[in-house]
Amino acid sequence: MFDFLSIDKNTQKLLFSTILIISLPLSAEDKIESEFKELMELSLEELLNVRISVASNFKETQLETSASSEVISKAQWQQLGANTIFDAIGHLPSIMTHDVPWGGTGIAIRGYSSPASVSGIAVSLDGVPLNNIFTGSALYEARSLSLQSLNRIELIRGPGSSLYGSDAFHGVLSLHSYESGKDQSILRTKWNSEGVKQLSFNHSKDFGNGYKFNASFSGADQPKQDIPFSFTDPATSETIISDRDNNYDSYMGILKLKVEHTDKFSSSYGIYVLGSDTFEGVGPGQSQSPFGSVLGEQDKTVGSEDRVIVKIDFNLALDNDYELDGKSYYWRLERDAITDVTALGLAGINAIQKQDERGIDITLKQTKNDWNTQWAVGVGYEKAKLVDSSVALVIGLTNERLTPLAEQQESGFNRDVTSLFFETKTKLIDEQLTLQTGARIDRYKGFGNQTSPHLGLVYSTDESSAIKLVYGEAFKAPTAGEISGGAQRMPILIYDLKKLKPQSLFT
Repeated sequence: MFDFLSIDKNTQKLLFSTILIISLPLSAEDKIESEFKELMELSLEELLNVRISVASNFKETQLETSASSEVISKAQWQQLGANTIFDAIGHLPSIMTHDVPWGGTGIAIRGYSSPASVSGIAVSLDGVPLNNIFTGSALYEARSLSLQSLNRIELIRGPGSSLYGSDAFHGVLSLHSYESGKDQSILRTKWNSEGVKQLSFNHSKDFGNGYKFNASFSGADQPKQDIPFSFTDPATSETIISDRDNNYDSYMGILKLKVEHTDKFSSSYGIYVLGSDTFEGVGPGQSQSPFGSVLGEQDKTVGSEDRVIVKIDFNLALDNDYELDGKSYYWRLERDAITDVTALGLAGINAIQKQDERGIDITLKQTKNDWNTQWAVGVGYEKAKLVDSSVALVIGLTNERLTPLAEQQESGFNRDVTSLFFETKTKLIDEQLTLQTGARIDRYKGFGNQTSPHLGLVYSTDESSAIKLVYGEAFKAPTAGEISGGAQRMPILIYDLKKLKPQSLFT
């Protein structure tokens, strides 16, 4: 990956100082301060009426939705001084974040915390699902999701499989990229006391005749941090303190074009490129022992990833308040991870995966009718393929290979999923009571159908409070790594992993 921030420190200081001076008129600090002031001046009722989209096919507020949800705006995370999406959400109730190997970040929701906290969270960017089929997660690649190229973060605490299918087991993280309805160019820089440098440029332009263009480019560089960690010397039982560099760089670029063909038909087109490199991140040794890392001072990892996404969607307004929405996407992900296990008498392990995924969704919905019920029904298809999965032994955390790359048995693994889903939302008792129902059926070629129902009752007691009763089921399909044993690299298998079934959750 090209590191556009890897220049000497003196040049970096000169560059960032110059950009900072030049960008002050462009960075719209007065606008951001004004937005935050307006946000803080909102009443509780107005805050609860902020529209969200993560928990339903319909536009609704946090108070109306039959899910435990949150929405975090750009003004909010800027006031917090957040550098990453996890800084932005880590303060929320029932949410905890923690570092995991290869530069990833785990999200623990409602107290569920383990080394597996990276899985069971469905992550999407502008509606495109990002979880890969090898790990079942997108959180190992989280550092490439730049906060500076986002407008809004939405979150569900709890199951979301009735909307998102597999992986929405413990929660959903929905990211919405930069977009503005008016012409503007915003150049921002940030450099904190720990040496973390961030640079972003967001641009919006209305060309007229229904053509609107949005672009965002951002990058970040975190220098060596010397993060301390402890381990127990197996020979002396002495606790020893070592440290990790935990330095990384990341990039993200987004180009989006929206075309309003008529007052009833519009389409959007997007290209996204993103990636990151992490050196000496958290290792897996700590999670294997309650007495400190079993990998000693080599309990470190290296991780890098690059992803390209192409997305097309449309919206068609029909008579009688019907709407037809469509979305199609394609992405390729390339991951390169190194784990140092020399403390166990082995070499470093370099694992490489390449995955392609494509999908399409069509949804028909009606937002108004005589029976006071909003409804939506849709179909979807998703095809994911692990194009390559290879492993080589390397010296420590370097790319110097001791053995050639060996293709693993999960290489070539593919998954086809056909989905059918529906949702209804009915207002009762003078619109004080809302009954929300929904279900999704996912058909997998490997293990058949998986049904995820959802039922919610929301009683609005006044404009600022509501009582909610919610039931939901979720599932998590086995990953390519689990089915092949590749995620564990177990030499002896006591169970036929190809017979693995999805995990289920009832809430």
